[in-house]
Amino acid sequence: MKNPYNDLKTLLLDVDTIICDYIKNEEVKFPSYRKLLNRFYDCYDQWNKITECTELYKHKDNKEKTDEETKSIDEKIRKRNREVTEIINELIIAKMFLQEEDCAYIDYEIENPYTKESIDFFLRNKEGEEIYCDVKTIHPDDIDKWDQYEKLNKQGRFPLNASYILNKHEMGGLLWHYSYASRGRMLEHITELEKKSNK
Repeated sequence: MKNPYNDLKTLLLDVDTIICDYIKNEEVKFPSYRKLLNRFYDCYDQWNKITECTELYKHKDNKEKTDEETKSIDEKIRKRNREVTEIINELIIAKMFLQEEDCAYIDYEIENPYTKESIDFFLRNKEGEEIYCDVKTIHPDDIDKWDQYEKLNKQGRFPLNASYILNKHEMGGLLWHYSYASRGRMLEHITELEKKSNK
């Protein structure tokens, strides 16, 4: 099946019409929604600018291209893609919260008065219960950690109820790193949120 979002512009347009338009209609529950949407539109503008630069660079004569320039363009594209993914994930979570029947109120990027730390979402349900939520998008770097996987496997460090079936020649080291790094980052984020949300 063809991925309809090979074109990032199509994805951004759909996010605008499907998710942003929905959020705009929930101002009573989500009075600070403009802050979130402004982040998305700023990201959209940056994406357009970088895309223009990238297109100009593509059509540049190969003799005029330098390794440093290519590396700079690649880094900008990588950063842009990460920022786009992060803000889209926040929008999706906001819409999901708003669709919950029990949701009475949402605030975005609030400061905990006790810790002075910013938290992505503060929610209150109809019973008055309060919930803090940080949205984190984890992007592991492309690092081959096959040696680490083999070492841990030989040491018998994996529990009996866990089964890793990886092949060194089929991105096994990368897949292991993605899995291992993601879990590690998630634990860091959980600890960070607990500190930020404490009274």
